[in-house]
Amino acid sequence: MLFGSPDDPYLRIDPAYMSPAAGDASAQRAYENITALIEEGLHHVVLEPSSLLLVDNYQAVHGRKPFAAAYDGRDRWLKRVNITRDLRRSRAVRQSATSLLV
Repeated sequence: MLFGSPDDPYLRIDPAYMSPAAGDASAQRAYENITALIEEGLHHVVLEPSSLLLVDNYQAVHGRKPFAAAYDGRDRWLKRVNITRDLRRSRAVRQSATSLLV
């Protein structure tokens, strides 16, 4: 769940798909504490048509509420764009060193 510098780590968490190791009481307490802190700090954002929200995964934990699609043309449509801080990591899958698209 934690990565990067031990003094100032980043958090990678997905409570819907993660759980602490069975029988590890310390891990269970830590997991419950971090998920409670995330819940307490939630800010709900409602996007209007044509709105744009950019989230820095290194600065924020984010997610969405579940929904049931009606498939009637009025469902929400979200487009995902990935932005990187280091283009070198994607060089092998780009057409050229100057290309910005994968």
